[in-house]
Amino acid sequence: MIEEIEKGKLDNYHLQKLVASLKVKVNELEEEIRELKQEKEDTPEFNEYISKKENELQENKWKLEKLMSYDIKDDGKYKTKNPNSGNFPASLVAGGVIFVVVSLQTMVLVIKKKNRKKKY
Repeated sequence: MIEEIEKGKLDNYHLQKLVASLKVKVNELEEEIRELKQEKEDTPEFNEYISKKENELQENKWKLEKLMSYDIKDDGKYKTKNPNSGNFPASLVAGGVIFVVVSLQTMVLVIKKKNRKKKY
């Protein structure tokens, strides 16, 4: 998708449609994650599912930020609005860190649960 924009294969109309659909997807994921966290179910599978949804949210936010950073030049080509933005996916890194932390917590809980069962 990003490659198509940089090659000039998408016009402004399609770019705006992509941005709108990604905004809807981000909002839906945020709402779903809020609802899941309210359930307060503390199983490893549930925590892993929330982590996957949070990573998906971070990826979609990064894509949305990237798409919104494009602007059309007079010749129909795209350019970035902020040339200093770079291509470093900080939100993906943050999402990865969150995933690792939740996965480690899940592992610790599972190990503790197994150890408790062995004692009794």
